[in-house]
Amino acid sequence: MKLSFIAIVLFASAPLFADPAIVSAKSGLNIREKPDTKSKVLMTVVTGGEVEVEEVLSKSENIQGKQANWMKVTYQDPSGGPSVSGFAFGGFLFREPGKHPVELREDFIKAQYGIVVTHQGTDDTHWSVSLKLQSGKVVTLWKNNGSSDGGSGGYYVADYNPAAGFISFRQKDTPDYALVDYTTGKIHRLQYDVPSFNAAGTAYFESANGGMFGFHMDVYEIGSGRVPRNVFAMHEEDLPGWDEFRAAWKDANTIECRYVHGGAKRGFLIKKTGGSWVRLADCSVDALTGVCK
Repeated sequence: MKLSFIAIVLFASAPLFADPAIVSAKSGLNIREKPDTKSKVLMTVVTGGEVEVEEVLSKSENIQGKQANWMKVTYQDPSGGPSVSGFAFGGFLFREPGKHPVELREDFIKAQYGIVVTHQGTDDTHWSVSLKLQSGKVVTLWKNNGSSDGGSGGYYVADYNPAAGFISFRQKDTPDYALVDYTTGKIHRLQYDVPSFNAAGTAYFESANGGMFGFHMDVYEIGSGRVPRNVFAMHEEDLPGWDEFRAAWKDANTIECRYVHGGAKRGFLIKKTGGSWVRLADCSVDALTGVCK
């Protein structure tokens, strides 16, 4: 900790290569027009949201018992809206410069929620990954006792939803993802990516935006027995000519989707209506405001 503090003092006014930081403030973090608590708020990024740190300023301040420097940051709306650049107080940002983004997210979740994951191994074919459940019981999630086809032990915590009680893992640098029940240790295979849960923890979606899977998007509800149940699916043929697809939860029963078609920004909602999840009509997205019309 002392070394990190010294580095900030020495290089506080020097621009840095942009690196990710995660919002740790429980009430969210304000991005302001100027590095001042009285300056205009441009937007508030929720806890767990990610920003890019462009520069660490020389201005240091104590806010709510935290002594830290102000930072110039940029936030990119995951639903495809316009990015916002401004200034944020570094005391409410979880940041480990130079660290792999997957490891950064894992460290943040461990620190924020007290998740205990243990990686043990001597080489790529002898390893295990264990998780301490809410009950205190320790379970082995994955292990390899010498198989050359068993992959590596590079499983990292990718996300955690306290309301749902699930932890998602990914194997670094591979398309291998898994969802683990934090109460039982039961593992559910994920198809495409780290899932995005709604705030209520009752549903999540995962998507593939090309590559080996093409385009896919699936919505799951947490059903009886805490088993994820597929309730909506959309594939390549359902979104012809798409590009730059993005999606984010608007509320517990609505997913806001954005994509580009023929150079124009388009959007639509996936909404739970009458017990079923349906895709609503497309709209045009204003390039400046990001509002769907």
